[in-house]
Amino acid sequence: MTAPSAHRGTLLVFVKSPVPGRVKTRLAGAIGSEAAALHYRLMGRTVVEMARSGPWRTVVHFTPSGAEETIRRWLGSHGLDFRPQHEGDLGARMHHALVDTFRDPGSTGPICLVGTDTPALGVTRIEEAFHRLEEGVEVVLGPSLDGGYYLVGLREPRPELFAEMRWSTPTVLDETLARARRLGIVPHLLPPLNDIDRVEDLPVGLLGSGEPRAREEGG
Repeated sequence: MTAPSAHRGTLLVFVKSPVPGRVKTRLAGAIGSEAAALHYRLMGRTVVEMARSGPWRTVVHFTPSGAEETIRRWLGSHGLDFRPQHEGDLGARMHHALVDTFRDPGSTGPICLVGTDTPALGVTRIEEAFHRLEEGVEVVLGPSLDGGYYLVGLREPRPELFAEMRWSTPTVLDETLARARRLGIVPHLLPPLNDIDRVEDLPVGLLGSGEPRAREEGG
């Protein structure tokens, strides 16, 4: 078993500053921007609390670039590194984050990247992703029920998987798989999960009505 202090890879978590009106806009259309932002804060805390508990280095990539203090107050800093996201569409930002991490001398092993829209994501699925990459699989994908993916894991940069993609459409996963096939890659697929984008996606009892406080430094 890998010791918790031994990083087996790097997990990148993409987050936005949880400003009402700028996050979960489709959800906000049904429940209002303040409630949608609260749900986003809760989901982000759920994913990051899970992420920081695993045997990997966890790096939060945030946007906008000047929001680091806000992000740290929201998520706490214990067990996390922080980096601003690059400019560009989602594909460009993901690709640059992955490339920067592969080049970072402080990073070892494969890299996985997740967002905060899938609070049901657990340590077991991330463990499986890293395990498959360590076995030699080149790409791991976690399919979302809306046709996208909640996790991508790589052993090396693959810009072809991210460039000029029509993001936030039901064809993202299929197009990614087609691109992988053209590269001669057979991705490993994790079990599918549901993204939380609409009010009907909210599982009863999964998200609480209150917001947890940020973890104290060193706690």
